[in-house]
Amino acid sequence: MTKEQGVKLDNTFEDLLRHNTALYDENISGTVYRLGLMCFKIAMTLSALRFNKTEITCSDEDFETALFLVKDIYLAHGINMLNKITKSYKTLNSTQTALYDWIKKQDAFKRSEIAKEANLLGIKDRTLSDILKRFLSLELIKKVKQGVYIKR
Repeated sequence: MTKEQGVKLDNTFEDLLRHNTALYDENISGTVYRLGLMCFKIAMTLSALRFNKTEITCSDEDFETALFLVKDIYLAHGINMLNKITKSYKTLNSTQTALYDWIKKQDAFKRSEIAKEANLLGIKDRTLSDILKRFLSLELIKKVKQGVYIKR
């Protein structure tokens, strides 16, 4: 791999690890680590099939193909299987519990207010959106209008 591809691989999977650990639980870390290695192996396999030289360099096309496969297909499958095996999808992890503890102290709250609290907990905005969707599906909160929620 090129240095740029290696940095992108590391940064992508570091973000995926942080996001998915906050959204699910710590059990997801093994899946994300394995998928990072799988992404590298797929990229190298694709590159080996295209090259017939002694030194193989991964093309950006092969790298992006491997990244797409792992992030958009294999990760969703891995999360789905982990949720079926652990049956802990309905339980909150420590990050979500801290955020929900803040919600329990509010009668109603705006998206901007919970975003400030999430920022203090180190939760990125994209992850907060997913956590709010999860809270809605678990019926812990209810959306009363655009950007305004109440606890149930």
